[in-house]
Amino acid sequence: MRQYYYVREVEKILIAIYDMFDNMKVNKYTDPQRKTIDKTVEVPLVTHYSKSFANYLSSTTSKQILPILPVAGLRYTGDARDSSNMPQPTYARELYCKEHDFWIRDIQPRAHVFRFELTVLTSNTSDMWQIKENIQSTFAEYRSVRIKEFDFCPEHGITIPVHLVSWTDDVHDETELTSNEAQYFQTTYTIEAHGWIHKAYMIPAEIRYAQMDFNV
Repeated sequence: MRQYYYVREVEKILIAIYDMFDNMKVNKYTDPQRKTIDKTVEVPLVTHYSKSFANYLSSTTSKQILPILPVAGLRYTGDARDSSNMPQPTYARELYCKEHDFWIRDIQPRAHVFRFELTVLTSNTSDMWQIKENIQSTFAEYRSVRIKEFDFCPEHGITIPVHLVSWTDDVHDETELTSNEAQYFQTTYTIEAHGWIHKAYMIPAEIRYAQMDFNV
C-alpha cells in the first residue's frame, strides 16, 4: 500500500472545539438569592462516542450515582459534503513551506461540514442555566477556530467557522423512588464546523504527487 500523508482534518477540528469548551466554570452560592459566591468550580470535559453521555458515565444499567456534576462530553457524530462551498473542478493552489524549503500543491480539496455533539450534565438548575447562558450567548453568531492545515508546513493555518445549530434540554428529575435512573439536568448542543477534506498526499520525503507539474 502506498504511503501517504494524513492531514488529520477531523482530529484537529475536534481538538480545536474541545479547547473552546475546556474552560467552562460555574459559581456556587451560599444563599437562595444567589448573591454570595461560595466558590467557582470547573466543568470537566471529556470526549466519548456513546449516544447517551449519561449512560457512558455510569457505564451500567443498575442504580448508580453519576460522577460529580456538572460535567460535559464532546463527541463526533458525522460529516457531509458542503456542496454550496465546493471549489471549481480545476482549482489548485501552491503553498511554500519555509521550514522545509519546498512547494506543495493542494489540488481539488472538498468542502465538508463536520458535526459534533456537546452534552452538559448538571445536578441543579442554577448550574444548568449558568452554562446555557454562557454558551448560547457566545454562539449568537458564527465563531471560528484556527488549525494547522499541514503539519509539515506549520506556518500555513486555516480558519474553520463553527456554528451552534440547535440545542435540546432534558430535565430528568422526576424519577420514582425505586427507579434505577439517576436524576440530572441535560442540555445537548449540536455543533457544525465547516472545513475541508484533502486528497491523499504522499509523505514529504516522496511528495511527487503534490509537486507534479500541473497547468491550468
